[in-house]
Amino acid sequence: MNLSSLFASYNWTLSVSEEALFRKFLELFIAYNAHVNLSAIRDEEGIIIKHFIDSLAVLRAVNLEGKILDI
Repeated sequence: MNLSSLFASYNWTLSVSEEALFRKFLELFIAYNAHVNLSAIRDEEGIIIKHFIDSLAVLRAVNLEGKILDI
């Protein structure tokens, strides 16, 4: 799966380092989700859209600074 093109389909452009971080986060999310039920969403595309991109959507409406936690 091309992570950058999936983000681009929602008008998000990732730098090389951001893409690497999202890939690592996806890997960790899937591995941990196999042992602890973090989410019922199991497929990579669903995780990216419904967790990663959805969490970033707030940045289009609100100017945030510092560290942010999306629970």
